[in-house]
Amino acid sequence: WELPGGHPDDGELIELTAIRETREETGIEVVVAGRLADFHRTGFVPHVSPTVLCEAIDGIPIGNHESVDVRYFPVDRLPWGLLPWYRPVIAEALLLRHANRRTAPVRSSAPLSAGDGGLASRRHQALGLGEVAMAGLIHLVGIVGAQR
Repeated sequence: WELPGGHPDDGELIELTAIRETREETGIEVVVAGRLADFHRTGFVPHVSPTVLCEAIDGIPIGNHESVDVRYFPVDRLPWGLLPWYRPVIAEALLLRHANRRTAPVRSSAPLSAGDGGLASRRHQALGLGEVAMAGLIHLVGIVGAQR
């Protein structure tokens, strides 16, 4: 399972890349709700990933040639096989959503919120975010061993 994402087209802003890639990979139309941090991914292909928090505005999650399944998951029940470098991204999104709730209403259907199953998850549960659902986890074609 992965979050939607990809490379920007020539000259494309990161925010527009997020909107396009989410639509292409999930069938969900989103608006960018905020910029998150740049996360450093290590492992087989080390790189830096700029990330944004998005809010779903339309569409039905559906798989395609890039993703065989798209689902919403409760924060406290993320799927087995979620790649570990996404956990800090998800934790940052939770904190940003919680901060935004203090200053402005956020629709309950807003996507991208989850914990890391460890310290950050316990901290998020203490903030009352234990049942926030996350949109945009996709099951990629070719991922071996990922369970649904």
